Amino acid sequence: MYYYELEQKERLNGRVTIPIAILSLLVGLVIYYFNSLKDIEINGWGIAFFVLYGLFFLSILFCGYLIFKATYNYEYHYLPDPVTLQNDTDQIIDYYESNYDIYFQNAGDKSELISKDINEMLFNYYKDFTTQNTKMNNMKVTYSRYLGYATVVALLFALFTVFPFQVSFKDDKINKVEIQKIDKVIDELEQINKGELNRQ
Repeated sequence: MYYYELEQKERLNGRVTIPIAILSLLVGLVIYYFNSLKDIEINGWGIAFFVLYGLFFLSILFCGYLIFKATYNYEYHYLPDPVTLQNDTDQIIDYYESNYDIYFQNAGDKSELISKDINEMLFNYYKDFTTQNTKMNNMKVTYSRYLGYATVVALLFALFTVFPFQVSFKDDKINKVEIQKIDKVIDELEQINKGELNRQ
């Protein structure tokens, strides 16, 4: 169970990567919209875009909060290193070596008592650490699930902003370029016509 919870931790860490990738793209869209805000006409569709853009932006912030909650501030417990385990075992052995004749002579064989206490120590490590790690994984699963739902909501807001943005976006640059191109074509035609008139 202890090792299962540690494997579960790694799987849960991997589940966050897809929402992070999606949100990276959505942040790019938020920035694009932000740079284009000055070109939005203030009409019905423009107001609808601003409302949806605000909700879209808030959903991205909420997703960022959930990413933080799903990945940070988790206190997992791991089995002690071999040196610590050896020290704990030595303490148990020393305890029975010092106190067996006085307190435990009638309780059973010394080696069996030592073995029982060492097994109990290891069991308590596994039990306590598995309980703690299960609690951490349950929190991580909850926040990961909320993150998945919030990412879907952010995607929906992104989709809902596309049409109002396209309808309310006024692009004067394109019109200016087209007018300049038309003016250039007219000037060239006039020069051609003048050249033909001069020949006649």
